Amino acid sequence: MKKIEEWENYLFIKELGNLFTEYYHCPDKEIKKLIVQDIILLGSVINT
Repeated sequence: MKKIEEWENYLFIKELGNLFTEYYHCPDKEIKKLIVQDIILLGSVINT
């Protein structure tokens, strides 16, 4: 498995911030569940 580059890590962290913003502003509970799944997935990519 290829280790992600530092610049890719920065992009993922930026996207993670965008997801948190979307979650905070989203009124729909079902959409929020999907956003949480994306946050968890992206977080696991950043942790590798």
